[in-house]
Amino acid sequence: MSAEELSLYSGMLRYFILSVTNIYTMIFIMCHLLEKRRSLKVFWLYALGKILIVNIFFCYILPFYIGKSVWIQTISTSVVCVAALLNYVLFVYIFEGGFLRIAVTACGAEILASIIGYFMMVIFNLLEGRGHLTNFAAEFKGWDLGIPVLIISLLTLLEHCLRPFEMSLKGFELKHRKLLWIVAVGYPLLAIFTMLIDARKNTSVTGVIYSIFISSGLLLVIYQIVRKYQNKVCHNQQFLNIQRRLMVVHYEAVKGQINKMESDQQLIEGQMVKISQTNDTVAASKKIEEYLAELKESYEEVRSGIYCDNWMIDAVLCTQRSIFEHRGIHFECKMQKFSLGMIEEQDFIQLLLKLLDLGLKANQETEMSENKIVHLGVSAVKNQLIIKFSAACGKKMQIPKRVFREYLKKYSGTVQTGKGESRVSCALSLQRE
Repeated sequence: MSAEELSLYSGMLRYFILSVTNIYTMIFIMCHLLEKRRSLKVFWLYALGKILIVNIFFCYILPFYIGKSVWIQTISTSVVCVAALLNYVLFVYIFEGGFLRIAVTACGAEILASIIGYFMMVIFNLLEGRGHLTNFAAEFKGWDLGIPVLIISLLTLLEHCLRPFEMSLKGFELKHRKLLWIVAVGYPLLAIFTMLIDARKNTSVTGVIYSIFISSGLLLVIYQIVRKYQNKVCHNQQFLNIQRRLMVVHYEAVKGQINKMESDQQLIEGQMVKISQTNDTVAASKKIEEYLAELKESYEEVRSGIYCDNWMIDAVLCTQRSIFEHRGIHFECKMQKFSLGMIEEQDFIQLLLKLLDLGLKANQETEMSENKIVHLGVSAVKNQLIIKFSAACGKKMQIPKRVFREYLKKYSGTVQTGKGESRVSCALSLQRE
């Protein structure tokens, strides 16, 4: 290894130590001003990867071995600009609170960490007798290991002193929100603008333009990923709300059935006493028949709300049955004992809700109030889950296949729809294994 390479790798080691120390300081400050909702492991993996790939590989290794070409400078500037904004995405993912609070805290923590790191670097450069006191990536010396040790010691002492005020700091209400929005948006934009000006000195106007286009493209990709993730989180949150409501419905239904069974049990016990006291065989037989009829009716009332063993699906069907009965719609449901297999419970329940909503809409359009009906059947055939649905409808009612497109694609399914004179129907087949 030549002397130049040795100097390069020595400088990279010092740069890595100081960068990690600054990031640690920043995260330390944010953790004492914000509540965490997720682990910092993801951020540390991202931060270490950013330092090694973006800062060291693009800014040190490539220029040393290949030279400072326009394309290297362009790609390096673009990635650095995007990484600066990606920090905020990760902070919103990790910490609790609104975007404004997290962004302002991140800006303040970054500025404070930079000041502390810069001050320590100047002191150690002076102690080591370096010519340039502000040289961040000078050659590594043993004294440099004292920088993270001293900073971590100071932060530990600061943590001990501020521990009584930690809850009040985390609960601090933001004021002057308009001014803080300017800071939260302006600070990263100013940093990016500064990087583009530095890139203009090292490359050309064309390189800066390319950097802007590449950065915009990368940001668009990141935006789509974040948007997809947010939609998934929102989707899961909506399903959790549905689960909570259905749990209440299911509990009330079971509680009502238990109360009904207890009252029926008292009545039946009274009838059994009368039967045992009756000497007339004919009268006793008649009372026994009445007793069996009431027992059967009581059993059917209990069983009428239990369509399957899955309480979530059962709660959905019970809830929809109540809605149908309120609208004067007869609801028939036949469910064989089946396993969902690889079909997610969330998807299956949402599919049922869509079908039953279609049934409600179809029956509202029919003119024959006495023939309002919704039929639903679910069965399993080998590795397929079969869902059959039909409902009374008006003349213009159709079942659009696009309603099921998401589930058909996800579970390699098929759908067949039909339209009669006064009824619509469909049959779905989803692969469950």
